[in-house]
Amino acid sequence: MDDTERTLIDLARRGYSAYGDHAGWRNYAGLPMPRWEQLGDPIRAHWVHAVCGILDAADNLGARDFVAAVDEAIDRIDPGQ
Repeated sequence: MDDTERTLIDLARRGYSAYGDHAGWRNYAGLPMPRWEQLGDPIRAHWVHAVCGILDAADNLGARDFVAAVDEAIDRIDPGQ
């Protein structure tokens, strides 16, 4: 595994953990979410692909504009954050 793959997996893990923290570690049905280490490879791969989509969007928007857009969106989505 090269550094890029390790970075993508780390970003996916961080994203999954952030989602879990925000959702109280409960899934859409209110059931407990497994931790990253408990996920199967296919689910981890989905999270890696999500990261790739986000990075692609950031590249298309320009990183600085993307960060500003994210900050504004978070304020609209979850004003209490």
